[in-house]
Amino acid sequence: MTTATVIPNMSTSFVYEDLVSHVKNLQNEIIQMENILWNRYETDKNVQSEIKSRSFTFIDPYGNRTIKKFMDHELIEKVLKKYKKDYVPKYLREWIKIGTMKDNAISALNECELESTVSKFDHGSIFITYAEVIVWIRNYEDFWIKIMPLKVLLSDDMNKIKIKIKEERNFSDIELKSCEIDQNRKSMAKNWLQGKTLKSEDTILSSELYQNNWIIMAKITRIQNNDTQSNNNGLNGHLLYLVPNMTGGMYHFTSGRQDFSLLPDKAAITVQNVLKFKFLHSNRFQQLSSSQLQNSILAAQTILSTLHRELQYFSSEDNIPNVKSIVLQTLIDNQESSESEEDN
Repeated sequence: MTTATVIPNMSTSFVYEDLVSHVKNLQNEIIQMENILWNRYETDKNVQSEIKSRSFTFIDPYGNRTIKKFMDHELIEKVLKKYKKDYVPKYLREWIKIGTMKDNAISALNECELESTVSKFDHGSIFITYAEVIVWIRNYEDFWIKIMPLKVLLSDDMNKIKIKIKEERNFSDIELKSCEIDQNRKSMAKNWLQGKTLKSEDTILSSELYQNNWIIMAKITRIQNNDTQSNNNGLNGHLLYLVPNMTGGMYHFTSGRQDFSLLPDKAAITVQNVLKFKFLHSNRFQQLSSSQLQNSILAAQTILSTLHRELQYFSSEDNIPNVKSIVLQTLIDNQESSESEEDN
């Protein structure tokens, strides 16, 4: 039995505030259904076999593996926040990220993946905790400096860091130091001289390199297949900043009526689908079976995630809500509001 539908026949325009209001209503209905379904899941073992679920493997900062089972309609963002709260020490949470692991490679989760549901990931997917450290690389022969962000495990030692650096360029003779820098990133020579030499057995965790304002500085004295070395100990040169390239125009929402024809085609279709979406059994969710509840939640989550993805580069006037931010509120669990007050 269908529990959600999209109603045809839309006009050629819409009122922005109506879109925001409709999104909020959908979110409230999703929360109602999630609460009903969770209560059933906790109290009735038969429900656990009725609804779809899958298991993921998590690897914590110390390399311990844990297998956890989740319902298909749960949001990945919530799943990861809950795992971090339960398994990552409080002093590490600010810096620890969670990504996927495949073929020994760590991949960060993008915003669209974070707001997707558990159903979008394969059963048995591996999620791993990692940190992102910044490496400043200086080659004394060519007088250039490169900033290289690296995804690393907290257990990685400096030999592994050197391997990761060599994967970027064919470097050899790498000397590593840990340095604390200020925000303006000046006085690089001073940073290097005051830095602490990193030994092979030092790890990201033991050297606390996961913290803000701490970097790894790499001194490259030779490039592979080139025996010429430089004795220049200066740190003058050019700093390369990696800046994302954004192309295309940005639509700006204003208060009041918006013309669909002014929106990009995919965005216009998505907004129309959101405005047409409604639950057939609104205010009667208790009457639905557990599988019907889950399917309804999945349908609504999917359409809201699509809205967020299509409007990610849209802006709005300062005096009106940003609908993208409103969509993200779906990810906020009321129970997480007390996290800052809780200890392990």
